[in-house]
Amino acid sequence: MPGSPTLEAAVEDHGAMRQRKGHETANGLTWAVLTGVLLVLFIALTAVVLSGAADSLDVPVAHFFRPDEAWGAPQDRVAPWLTRLGPVPMFALLAVTCLAVAAWRRSWDSVAFGAVTALSSVVATLLVKAAVARTDPLGGISPDGGSYPSGHMVAIVVSLATCQLVLLPRVRWWCWLLLAVPSGLLAVSLVVTTSHWVTDVVGGVLLSGALVAATTWLCRGYRPRARRPMPEWEPGQQQSRETSSG
Repeated sequence: MPGSPTLEAAVEDHGAMRQRKGHETANGLTWAVLTGVLLVLFIALTAVVLSGAADSLDVPVAHFFRPDEAWGAPQDRVAPWLTRLGPVPMFALLAVTCLAVAAWRRSWDSVAFGAVTALSSVVATLLVKAAVARTDPLGGISPDGGSYPSGHMVAIVVSLATCQLVLLPRVRWWCWLLLAVPSGLLAVSLVVTTSHWVTDVVGGVLLSGALVAATTWLCRGYRPRARRPMPEWEPGQQQSRETSSG
C-alpha cells in the first residue's frame, strides 16, 4: 500500500544499504591507493639503501648525534624509550586491545584482524632485513638479520594503528596525528642513540604503513563497523505492519 510504514521503512533501509555499500567501496579504494603509494615509496627507498646512496644522509646524521661514537646526556635522556616503546610492549598492547574489543563485542573479528597485521608485519620485516643485511651505525648486524628497516618502528606503527582501527569504526584524521607523537618520540630515540640509521626509521614507517593499509583493505570484514539502529515502530505503525503482513 502506498505510504504504508512497511513500504516506507523498506525503501529507507534499501537506500541506507546502498549508501553504506558505496561508502565501503570508496573507503576500500582509498586503502588500496594508500597501500600502493606507500609500497612504491618503500621499494624506492630500499633501492637507494642498497645502492649506498643513502649513506650521504645517514652517516652525517649519525656523526652529528654521536661524534666518535661517544655516549652522552642526550643519549641517556632518550635511551629508556627504546624499551618502553619497543616491539614487546607494543605488540602486548595490541593483543590486550584486540582481546578487550573481542570480549566487549562478543566477536573474534578484532583478534583475527590484529593477528593478521601483527604476523604479516613480523614476517615482512624479517624477510627484508635478511635480504638487505645492512649493518647498523656501530657496524654490527643484529640477530634478526640487519638494520633496515627498523623493527622498532614497524612494531609501534602497526600496533598503534591497528589499535585505532579495531577500537573505532571510523578513524578521524586527527587520531592519526596522535599516533605520530609516540612514534616520533621513538624515531628520535633511535636516531639520537644511533641504534638505527635515519633511512632505517623511514623505511620502517613506510613498510608498516603499507602493511596496515593493505590488511585494512583486504580484511575490511574483520573491522568493527558503525551499525545503523533498527527503526522503532510506534504502536499504531506496528498494528498497521501486522495487518499488511496478514
